[in-house]
Amino acid sequence: MLVIVGICSLQASAAIVNNATVSVLPSSSPEYPGYPRTDAIDVGANRYITDFASFGQGAATHLDFDFGTALTFSQITYTDRTSSGSGNGSNWLGTYDFVTQYRYTFATDAGFTNIVGTVVSPVLLTPGAPSSYLDFQSTLSVPGLTARYVRWDVDTTNGANPGAADFAF
Repeated sequence: MLVIVGICSLQASAAIVNNATVSVLPSSSPEYPGYPRTDAIDVGANRYITDFASFGQGAATHLDFDFGTALTFSQITYTDRTSSGSGNGSNWLGTYDFVTQYRYTFATDAGFTNIVGTVVSPVLLTPGAPSSYLDFQSTLSVPGLTARYVRWDVDTTNGANPGAADFAF
């Protein structure tokens, strides 16, 4: 009788998307009717059919994410609202609410008093002739910050109701 024993080691990395443990805290900016805050969380690879819009918050717009446990972050992908002015999920590629600069704050508490790091985007230019949601997508590298809570702040915007179509951590 021949017995074969093998040991296999697999290493994988995955983005935190569509994860039931990730929630948007009520301390986030008010949501515009029909554009709820929870729609900002990515619901699958390259999904942009739903989005969040703030309720007149302008550059003060922020979303507070709770990951349920402390995680070490290396990258965040964010897609600006691409359906501005034409209804939720339309992919109209409007730029009225285009966010031109934003910031992520990493903290160990929901009140964001114990901050472990901050990452700020470069100033993003409005696409000249956008052809898809990818023209509104940006990725930031995170220098290995470990936190349970992440706040996305809008620093500058082109409109009163900025928002986001997707976040993937």
